[in-house]
Amino acid sequence: MRKIFVLLLLSLILFASRVDTERKIYDTVIHILLPQAKKVRVWSDSKSLSIELESLEDVTIVTDINNAQIAIVTGENVPKKCSCLLFVTSYKQLKKYQDRAVGGFFWQKGRPNIVFLKKNLQKHGIEVPKSMQQFVEDEL
Repeated sequence: MRKIFVLLLLSLILFASRVDTERKIYDTVIHILLPQAKKVRVWSDSKSLSIELESLEDVTIVTDINNAQIAIVTGENVPKKCSCLLFVTSYKQLKKYQDRAVGGFFWQKGRPNIVFLKKNLQKHGIEVPKSMQQFVEDEL
């Protein structure tokens, strides 16, 4: 019984750590992509991600993608008529939408991966700070 309790406790700690890591990464990414915005309007197709992002100080979650400055998409259906920046949450999506997405954040082998696509950053006039240049890719 004691072992089960310890395993459960460790699982909860690791999950909380992962959520905190994700929140910090999204906060950093959002401020890199929209550095001038005081309050960033974010749309997501994921209710759980929206709840997670809502806790960020400079983020406002919007329900209409047309009012968003950035769309963070977790599913397979990326809205076609989106004038906002597109950021995805899987490598598969990044490959599929590499002509539109400015980047992606996803977990691979238990580690967080961030990728920014250079041509789409340039298209939107976004400059990534030197400290994040290692995550900028010319192509996939």
